[in-house]
Amino acid sequence: MEYQDQADYNNIIDVIISTFGEVLSRDVLYNIVENFGGD
Repeated sequence: MEYQDQADYNNIIDVIISTFGEVLSRDVLYNIVENFGGD
């Protein structure tokens, strides 16, 4: 199940990057998602 959660996070990140790609770096987005995702 953890793998599926990671895939979901990656999908969310890809959507955010396609929207804000020029504004935020991928590392920043990972940190945001990890903060909201808990672990």
